[in-house]
Amino acid sequence: MPNTYRIDRAMESVSPPCGMNSILYSGDSWSAACRVFAHAEGGKDEWNQPRCLYGVMLSVWNPSRNDWIVKRWKSK
Repeated sequence: MPNTYRIDRAMESVSPPCGMNSILYSGDSWSAACRVFAHAEGGKDEWNQPRCLYGVMLSVWNPSRNDWIVKRWKSK
């Protein structure tokens, strides 16, 4: 079973990317996920390079759907 919360750098989407390079946080602490999301800067890609179409997404695992649901998104 996946962790409950996940923060990624990605282009805006309905689900987080499949790769691991985009992950800034993956865990079960809501407060830790919120801290990482608040401090992460949009406008950077998976390798922390400037990319204007990228932002930061906070996703929550939904076990009934067996899928991630993006709850928050921010861009630059």
